[in-house]
Amino acid sequence: MSLTHPVLQVRDFISAQGSSLQAELQALAAAAPQLSLQDCRQLEQQAHELGRQLLALEAYMQLNQTGFVKICKKHDKVSRLILVRVSILFGYFGHCCDSTP
Repeated sequence: MSLTHPVLQVRDFISAQGSSLQAELQALAAAAPQLSLQDCRQLEQQAHELGRQLLALEAYMQLNQTGFVKICKKHDKVSRLILVRVSILFGYFGHCCDSTP
């Protein structure tokens, strides 16, 4: 069973969502200097929602990373190579890679 495809799907989803949130943040920042007080309150609400979405994306990313690491641990015979791939794709080198078989 190869985990490379699911890991790439998760990575691509996270990347797309992150880019979308970054674009929204840049749009909010560009609009901020020319807003009235009422509009500033609306901007604050939009920024709050953007922050909530960012935290949800972070939680999604951590949950998927944890899941992939647990799958790799469960199938320890072949997990070394898969775990290294997962770690590289997520940019995370956890303590799981340090154990010796």
